[in-house]
Amino acid sequence: MVISGEADGMVADMPACVLAAMRYPDAGLRTLSKPLTVEPIGIAVSKDDAQFLNLVDNYLDAYGKMGVLAKLREKWFEDKSWIAALP
Repeated sequence: MVISGEADGMVADMPACVLAAMRYPDAGLRTLSKPLTVEPIGIAVSKDDAQFLNLVDNYLDAYGKMGVLAKLREKWFEDKSWIAALP
């Protein structure tokens, strides 16, 4: 609707806004340099499953320290090459 002029702007989760700007590069879409708000997003894990919680925490910590999370962010939010595969 923004592209067709039916709306002046869009408020959505950052990935949706970034995808719209990347998918339609000639439409002049831009995202804010800073988010309006930061909403915590979590992973639900049973309080009775301490081993699984520990596993998830360890993987996220290790992925952060090894640079995997930064590479995933680059792949999905900075590199536009995968967009061509979308229907």
